[in-house]
Amino acid sequence: MKSKLFLFAALTLVSASGCLSNPFGDRKADNDSAVFETRDSGKDDKDDSSDKKAQYTSEYYNELGLRACSRGEYGKAVVFFEKAIAISPTKSVYFNNLGRSYYWLGEYGKAIVKLKEAARLSPDDAKIWANLGDVYRQQGNYAYATEHYHSALELAGSSVELKARVNYELGNLYLKNKDYESAEFRLNKSIELDPQFNRAILARMIMYHLTQRDQYAWKDLKVLESRDFEVRPGLKKGIIEGVKKYESKDAFRPGM
Repeated sequence: MKSKLFLFAALTLVSASGCLSNPFGDRKADNDSAVFETRDSGKDDKDDSSDKKAQYTSEYYNELGLRACSRGEYGKAVVFFEKAIAISPTKSVYFNNLGRSYYWLGEYGKAIVKLKEAARLSPDDAKIWANLGDVYRQQGNYAYATEHYHSALELAGSSVELKARVNYELGNLYLKNKDYESAEFRLNKSIELDPQFNRAILARMIMYHLTQRDQYAWKDLKVLESRDFEVRPGLKKGIIEGVKKYESKDAFRPGM
């Protein structure tokens, strides 16, 4: 029981990690082009810019907000995104970015309000629905999170990166609910879409271990180790022990 509790705690860290804190050193989980709209252009982010014309455009303030986000200054980003909205109150992108900033600040109620407004303005934007799923996930409302992630997948079109991320999040949710068959399907789909998605491989490895299929967990472990991807020592030890038990039945020999 203690072992399973430890593994679920590890899984929670995998799901919640992002640009603020990524203990596994992989990609940025959420704070990237899949969730924020428009990248910065390298302009100075001081609000007293000499470029007076640019200073008062919504695009300018959106760019300032994005750069603040890239530095983890989400409180500052909120101010800039609010200014962008004040100038252009019908642009869903600004509400999306404001909602994401509130998400990273842990102000989930405000994040939902802003993201719902973004969804109202652009109901076919898959990123917005995925972002709402992230907020509900963090709140522990897994039913709502699952619903919104599925909506995101329906709208994702050809966006491989977004579909890989959403399938990963769904796999994690199913894993938390011990729906291992659905978890396996979603995690496999995520890895199929993005074979370099190490956190999806880690989550699948945990699933294999929890379902006593350590011979498969071992294979994922070796892939992660070949990429210098950190795996918690306790988890690694549990997998190795599981493989040894399986080996004792002469059913599998991983070449250790």
